[in-house]
Amino acid sequence: MSGPIVQHPKFESCFKLLNLMSKQELLQKIDEMSQILEESECLTEVQDQLMDLQRGIESAGQNMRSPTKSPTKNRAITMCKDRKGLREQLLTPNVRIENEFEQARSKLLNYLRKNVFQKYLVSPSSLPLHEVFLIDNVSTKRHIVGAPRAAIHTALHNPHHYLQCDCCKMSSDGEILPTMPDVCIVYKLHLESGALINMYDWLQSFVTIVSPEDSDRDDRKVDPGLQARFTRAVSELQFLGFVKASKKKTDHVARLTWGRTC
Repeated sequence: MSGPIVQHPKFESCFKLLNLMSKQELLQKIDEMSQILEESECLTEVQDQLMDLQRGIESAGQNMRSPTKSPTKNRAITMCKDRKGLREQLLTPNVRIENEFEQARSKLLNYLRKNVFQKYLVSPSSLPLHEVFLIDNVSTKRHIVGAPRAAIHTALHNPHHYLQCDCCKMSSDGEILPTMPDVCIVYKLHLESGALINMYDWLQSFVTIVSPEDSDRDDRKVDPGLQARFTRAVSELQFLGFVKASKKKTDHVARLTWGRTC
């Protein structure tokens, strides 16, 4: 963004394609450029010059040769005394004779490069107040884009940071409060697990925190309401990309992230 656009490698590669176009393709491009120039009242001089160059291309010889297969002037190879002299003679570039169309095309492209592209395709950084629309500073871009994963981790690990409520305020970093959102409780429990998490053990840990009186029962039945809350929290965690279903064990889920900090 800081350098001239006409010196960019991509511009050079695109501009070379114009030098390989046939007469019909080039005239079509000129018509498209003329339509764009008609919308501007400040470029009438460029439009008039472009029309003159277009007429020159149209009046050029009709027996056009392919630009990629243009013949070269035949050159007789003189007798060389040694191999080095023959090699130098073969490496000497041939002088290619351009036909009328190729000369008109070269004239058009030279005009476009010197009088249009170099003059009007200026670097955005050279324009006044370009900072309002464009930036190329890496640190500024990092602040604008942000780090969503770190923000999600902070919200799930310490919801008080965003909610600013007393019910979620922790006295220690590893504390899990029953008043926290269900997805936060499930998230903090999953951080204590390994690569695979047993769903039943995960559910029992969730019930122990949310409703300790239900965890003291001897039967293995879980309150349907608590089970629904747990299922919803796990689904939200899966949507955020922290866990996924395991193909090895149907009653397990696999962790996708590691570490307590992002």
